[in-house]
Amino acid sequence: MINQLILWLSILTLLSSCNSLFYYPDRVTYLTPDKRGFAYEESKLETPDGESLNYWVIAPKSEKVGTILHFHGNAQNISTHFLFVAWFSSFGYEVISFDYRGYGQSSGVPNREGLFVDGKAMLDLLESKNLPYFVIAQSLGGAVAIPAIAASAPENLKGLILDSTFASYRGIARDKLAEHPITWALQWPLSFLVSDELSPVEYVKGLRIPVLQFHSKYDQVVPYKQGKQLFAAFSKDRQFVTLTRKGHTAAFTPPFEKHHDDLLAWLCRYSGIQERCMQVVQERKRIEKESKTN
Repeated sequence: MINQLILWLSILTLLSSCNSLFYYPDRVTYLTPDKRGFAYEESKLETPDGESLNYWVIAPKSEKVGTILHFHGNAQNISTHFLFVAWFSSFGYEVISFDYRGYGQSSGVPNREGLFVDGKAMLDLLESKNLPYFVIAQSLGGAVAIPAIAASAPENLKGLILDSTFASYRGIARDKLAEHPITWALQWPLSFLVSDELSPVEYVKGLRIPVLQFHSKYDQVVPYKQGKQLFAAFSKDRQFVTLTRKGHTAAFTPPFEKHHDDLLAWLCRYSGIQERCMQVVQERKRIEKESKTN
């Protein structure tokens, strides 16, 4: 009886503190791009509310065809996430990955409204360059990116790629409660302790950009139905790719080479320079093939 009471109190504490439920940052630098052969620069950006965001700019290894802004997931920091997207630099993309407040070398403490401000600040930075770019967002990163994009209405954003993103904060809390036999019966009332403010599903209809969404049927972190619910809310140019491999952020977790061609073709399609973009991609593939055979 005492053990059950402790469990219930622990659950209520977690749910009533929704920030700690969704954010797991640390400040350890595990790996930098140069250690894996990627040239990069580190920079800082001050947000409107005075926080300092740390971001990395990974240079393209071939003729530049575009820019990708990466919104990473909820754990650790960019030093454990940049490899998900760094490979795009081999095909002509400048890749920018940043840490939300409280993550890595960024100042502050993570919270939902703060990450929303961070996302808008990075979008504004890209808009100031007046060049076309794409957003790739994974897991929590999608939940940060979608409201920020809807609020910013960026003119130079050409498309959005989502990987394993949930539809709503309250919904994902409810799904997690449903997984445990002790909390299953009270999943609905307990989930209302979690705010649904800034949930991505409420903002997707305001987007006017192409969307490519990936989600595994066997995602053990964000249930597949959450991804489908989010996708159903998009109102225009959209594509959903169901993955059958196990794991979270499965589209960008090695071995993911089978998705390379589809991703690169999609990016080129909306780049505004489709023919030249594909030429750069094909040339880079030829060089890589020759290097493997020599």
